[in-house]
Amino acid sequence: MSILAQCGWGMAKKVEKGLQGNHISGLILSPKDMDVRKVVAKYHDIKKAFPNAFIIFDPQFYVSVLPDPRDGKLPTYNYYRAHCGLSRAYFKSSNIEHIVHDCIEFQLEHLNGLSAIVSPTIGFSSFSDSWSQIALNMAFESVDQYKHKSTGCPLIVSLLIDEIAFNSKKEMMGFLSALCEIDADGFYIIIRRNDSHSLHITHERFSLILYMTYILSYLNKYRIIFGYCDLYSFLLEAAGADLVGSGWYKNLRMFSNQRFYQSSGGRRPRKRYSSLPLLSSPLLIPEMQEVYQRNELNQVITKDQYSAILSQGPGLGNTQWTDEVSCLANWKTLSTLSRKISQCHDFNKKMETAQKLIDNSLSLYNLLQGLGIDFEYTTGPHHIHEWNKSIKEFKDYLLV
Repeated sequence: MSILAQCGWGMAKKVEKGLQGNHISGLILSPKDMDVRKVVAKYHDIKKAFPNAFIIFDPQFYVSVLPDPRDGKLPTYNYYRAHCGLSRAYFKSSNIEHIVHDCIEFQLEHLNGLSAIVSPTIGFSSFSDSWSQIALNMAFESVDQYKHKSTGCPLIVSLLIDEIAFNSKKEMMGFLSALCEIDADGFYIIIRRNDSHSLHITHERFSLILYMTYILSYLNKYRIIFGYCDLYSFLLEAAGADLVGSGWYKNLRMFSNQRFYQSSGGRRPRKRYSSLPLLSSPLLIPEMQEVYQRNELNQVITKDQYSAILSQGPGLGNTQWTDEVSCLANWKTLSTLSRKISQCHDFNKKMETAQKLIDNSLSLYNLLQGLGIDFEYTTGPHHIHEWNKSIKEFKDYLLV
């Protein structure tokens, strides 16, 4: 698996530096945050400077069903601008045909040479509700239209699935039966989180996400790309994912509708460090500072070029820990985790490696907490325990 930059507001030169440092292998363009002219310019600039970069365009058509969304530059795109605030009733077959046509044609016309064409979709909260059927209809329509194109570029079907949909294995399996009939090269999957600030996801849901990934990739040979991922990406890779997208802000690492709702602003988020050994993102102040004061910093850092900033203490390095550095350090951590999994050449070895990473993380948390270091709920080991249970349940599904 490789890491893709999940693009959004505040890009600056992060993507170029991530590609130069081999922390990422490409990017997912975001029309919400860049108008047509800027998206096209950025695409061609990256393509010229990094010809081997994997680049796709997320149409973000799913925003169209939200009431009064904060949709940024999306109205400048012809496939979206007349489609804001859509209800279920709008999605009859003739309208779906137009949506799919306009979205695919935009990518072919303006972004010639993309690594894959991504179909439009809408989100759903249950594998058996009417929205999920609309998403399937859009997927099948995309395949039907695209098979008449002679581009040589693969088609990736996009899906936006609410995490609560994974409450039902039976419904998920029914949906997957239909999904596996789709004649596409792969899927671009976004999991809509209830809490986009926490790595915690219940083991019941996450085990089914892993199982879905396994079914689509190992059993049905689709290429799987997950958007908006954080430190759990290595588990998705172990289950069969090929690529994951991750950005520089929390709302570009975990997806929620809040990103598209009106906001009155707020304070700057506190600075964090993406720790490979902990499989978490502790706060620079006070959590990483406490680790440093107890002479355990070397146990927690990822051991890369960015950790030197914290070597004399996170308190002193706080000023140098800019948004850009934090982003690059996170990509470096994700790519290092990815390499640990990708070095394994069979499924069982991948899962063994993933399990060892989790076991080591829990042991380290026990050590640090035994020294009196307190972690907030969102940075403590709670999510690791859930991931651990997820692996066990996922393995049980494979035995059925």
